[in-house]
Amino acid sequence: MSRKPAKSTEASVSVKHATLNLLRAFGIRKVFGNPGSTELPFLSDWPDDIDYVLGLQEASVIGMADGYAQATRNAGFVNLHSAAGVGNALGNIYTAHRNQTPLVITAGQQARSIVPLQAFLYAERAAEFPRPYVKFSVEPARAEDVPAAIARAYYVAMQPPCGPTFVSVPIDDWTHQTQPVEARSISRELGPELDAMKALVAALSLSKRPVLVVGPGVDRARAVDLMVRVAEKARAAVWVSPFSARCSFPERHPLFAGFLHASPAQLSEALREHDLVVVIGAPVFTFHVEGHASIFDGATTLFQITDDPTAAAVSPLGTSIIATMTPALTMLIDLLPEAKHAMPARRILPPAPVAADPIPVDFLLHTLSAAIAGRCRAGGGSPVASSGDAKVHGDAWPGQLLHHGKRRPGLQPAGLGRHRACPSRHQDRLPDRRRLRDVFDPGAVDGGATQTAADGGGDQQRRLRRDALVQPGDAGTQRARPRSARNRFCKDRAGAGLRRRARQQGIRTCARIGARPCA
Repeated sequence: MSRKPAKSTEASVSVKHATLNLLRAFGIRKVFGNPGSTELPFLSDWPDDIDYVLGLQEASVIGMADGYAQATRNAGFVNLHSAAGVGNALGNIYTAHRNQTPLVITAGQQARSIVPLQAFLYAERAAEFPRPYVKFSVEPARAEDVPAAIARAYYVAMQPPCGPTFVSVPIDDWTHQTQPVEARSISRELGPELDAMKALVAALSLSKRPVLVVGPGVDRARAVDLMVRVAEKARAAVWVSPFSARCSFPERHPLFAGFLHASPAQLSEALREHDLVVVIGAPVFTFHVEGHASIFDGATTLFQITDDPTAAAVSPLGTSIIATMTPALTMLIDLLPEAKHAMPARRILPPAPVAADPIPVDFLLHTLSAAIAGRCRAGGGSPVASSGDAKVHGDAWPGQLLHHGKRRPGLQPAGLGRHRACPSRHQDRLPDRRRLRDVFDPGAVDGGATQTAADGGGDQQRRLRRDALVQPGDAGTQRARPRSARNRFCKDRAGAGLRRRARQQGIRTCARIGARPCA
């Protein structure tokens, strides 16, 4: 006897609200977009707890979401405009695909009732457009299926190897009623096969000159410390794989050997002295030019640990172990005995860059790196916080770091993270560090108190921005500020006066160049 399905006790909600609740459950607090008419229902009555970051072109939007996703280690959520917007974004979607960056990309579609008529701005076969550079792509058959499709897109994007996913949403779907979709917990770690790991350990134990080639997968998995322990236990030199998008081994470590070329001949020459090559978290290998790769002639034993089955399948020789980095490296540390052979020769480090006028780029980057490292050691923090608190920057906030220690005379901040040469007579007008900390405090952006539109905060913010640029005229028109006022505004290079007015009115300010109030 058949049973009737149990009736749901949950009240139905709109597709839009079900989607926003999913974003909250996934820890997504920012949406990056360049919307158009087909996205307007999604944008109406936008909530206060999720920021919509507007970009002026779709490729820039994908780039911002890509960087934000890599910094927070959580999927970036993107909102594009129909087929035209996806087309403009495809170049950076390809980049995110190559970088294995988790993105959930949504794009508007014309109303379902007029799609068969090839309406203006409709997308024909929308789900096929971004392929093959997305892991999952769909236009749901029913409006009620949109939240479940977005949930699936998130799970697939976050599953190693990570990557972009795509969901096409018709304009009229957002207002339909549907049942809420609960966020689920899905494990993302995949352990290695024990026999394959034992074979790798045996090869490392017999090798006289092993070498490790590390790729972006190590840092993506937060396994750099484990990688260092493996290298030290194996007494193996460490090279960085060609075109690695992340730093997976400390470059000042005695075992660090350098960066491999993307040329088959040069890469083979760099690894020629080694009898065992172990590639971890990278393909074998990413070349940019053609040539003879003598490393593939069979004289060198090769192992690979990767979380990407495709990268394992295209390796031309050797043994590939499919696993995520943390369980694989943990098992390798447990199984690997201390190496008995001599340590490889240490790389000769270049001297530290020296100051000059104008400031050399290498000296600037070296100084900033030392400041960030010192700040993190002193505060026990990290420049990048976890995705749980939805903040890009943690304790080491760039706007503060640039003002720690001695300042170069004649330099004045022109915005967050950027300096501009100014005459020394303006030195006494430099904002002090306490003011910058108040303005650039990440808590003021992501976790600080804000005013809602109901409180008039949105109107005040828009009015403040308008008043900063123009003044009302006599006949209800607006005219530019007089030259003296413009000059006073321009002299305030850090925008401190504008932000001070904002704080006096209790309005939240954005931590970006110019620090103008949020609209």
